[in-house]
Amino acid sequence: MTVSLPKLEKKFGKCRFAKPKEVKELTGYEVSGVSPVGVPLRTIIDPRVLENEHVIGGGGAVNKLIRIRPERIVEYQRAEIMDVRE
Repeated sequence: MTVSLPKLEKKFGKCRFAKPKEVKELTGYEVSGVSPVGVPLRTIIDPRVLENEHVIGGGGAVNKLIRIRPERIVEYQRAEIMDVRE
């Protein structure tokens, strides 16, 4: 899935993707290792992600993954459901 910056900007104003150094500073994880849960950031999830029984995300390191039900991401992160797909 590709995230649509114009859709995000319509809701939040000017947006950009974080640089690798910023990702590490904000989450404590390297790019590709960011967990979908347990990060102290506002979380947006596209409703189509919820159509999956499980999704795969970063597991805390670039060589680790986590398999999780998308509803758990919403629950644990108090994620907002919003169409952000390109």
